[in-house]
Amino acid sequence: MSKKQAELAKNQKSETDLSAAIKNETDLQKMMTLMEKQKSQIDKIYKSREKISAELAEIQTDLGNDKKDLKDVNLNINEISSNIALLKTKVSSIEQKIKNDQLRRTSLINQLEASSKSNVNDIKGLKMQIKNVTDNINYVDKYIKDVFHAAYLVREVYLEPQKQYLVLSDSIDKEQQETDLFDIVHYLETKMNIKVTLVTSFFNNQFGDIVDSYSKSMKIERHDVVNLFNEMQQSDNPSSKPVEIPESNNWVTRTDVKTQNTLIYDQSGNLLMTVEYLDDKINRINYFKNSKIVKTNIYNEDGILSSTQIFNKDQKLGEENFFRTDGSIVITITYESGVANDFQVFDGSGLLTEDFDKKEELVTWWINRLYADQDDIVFVGSSTDLLYKAVAEVRDQDKTDLITFVENAHSNIGRIKALLHKEPLINNIFVQYERDLHSIENTTNRDISVSAIKTAVSDEMYLPESLKI
Repeated sequence: MSKKQAELAKNQKSETDLSAAIKNETDLQKMMTLMEKQKSQIDKIYKSREKISAELAEIQTDLGNDKKDLKDVNLNINEISSNIALLKTKVSSIEQKIKNDQLRRTSLINQLEASSKSNVNDIKGLKMQIKNVTDNINYVDKYIKDVFHAAYLVREVYLEPQKQYLVLSDSIDKEQQETDLFDIVHYLETKMNIKVTLVTSFFNNQFGDIVDSYSKSMKIERHDVVNLFNEMQQSDNPSSKPVEIPESNNWVTRTDVKTQNTLIYDQSGNLLMTVEYLDDKINRINYFKNSKIVKTNIYNEDGILSSTQIFNKDQKLGEENFFRTDGSIVITITYESGVANDFQVFDGSGLLTEDFDKKEELVTWWINRLYADQDDIVFVGSSTDLLYKAVAEVRDQDKTDLITFVENAHSNIGRIKALLHKEPLINNIFVQYERDLHSIENTTNRDISVSAIKTAVSDEMYLPESLKI
């Protein structure tokens, strides 16, 4: 910048010198000649001055920008210095916290080591107590067997109220199955004064009414019920529009006096459909073609379509579809010669997510989905029930308590012997009557726990046959 200022001063001096030369000339003719001679020099001086001025202005602009940048740099330096100071403070605080944590951890380790030594001694003492109690139990067992000439000890099934009891059922097609199911529930709830849960894997849209009826007759609180189909048919946005039978001039409608069902015919007298009611609500609609049933729609208590049954030309069930309460399909069961051989599960978008060949596979998947991570559960069910057998086969025996119900034990000694020898071994058995219990006493070849659900409704314990007077 100094160099340009010197050039500008030199340029101005050249102009001054030329001007002075003209002013000092007194001869007008010479003055004109001198001016003409200096004209080109003057133009050169002015052009040089313009260039120098422009370069000087540019230098001044750059200098101003440099000063601004320098100011920004100084501000950044100040901010960084402030952050460094703050970080140093935080580092100091963290270092102090680490030191304090190390001191606390060292103190805690010392306390735990001292406690561990004490616990080891306590464990040794408890093990000794357990050994003494076990020895006493074994002595009492041997004494009972020796005194009453019983080779094996049959105890009452030990129940733990703090656990969750699930009574399983895949079918109540027979009246005795239904009776036994609720007798088991009643026994458990009476003995432990708790509410058990019924877990079922059959489709019956009237099962809720059955549960209500038994609860009322037993004068107990209604049981909790978890059903495979009901659970999977739930949706976040259920339909609120119940089914209605439309009117048609092409139909002839009649009412069956005995059943109060509605029968609908065409004008030629051909049966088109029958409408069945439950509590004045449509329960199912059966569709006919050429007097043969082709399809049945089943509705839930709110009048929303729950399932459809499609029949083949031989009027045998060929397919069942189950729907969520929002109308989307959730399960399809396919039949061949009346036997279910394919079970498909769909998501809310209608995409296939699971495909099973057997119902055992479906119920196993469903049970694991609900209870896979729970260990404080006792499963109770019949030795012949599909759902119970499926659960018993897949659950970890070390983490799962099972109570097996055996029907008519006194008249099925051969089956009892087979069950007692089947792996994994059954240790807890429910039977119907006391005579069934005594049949197992006379049959067992090992110690076992057995309770009769139809006689033990108090806190009394059973006596072996040999102890009865």
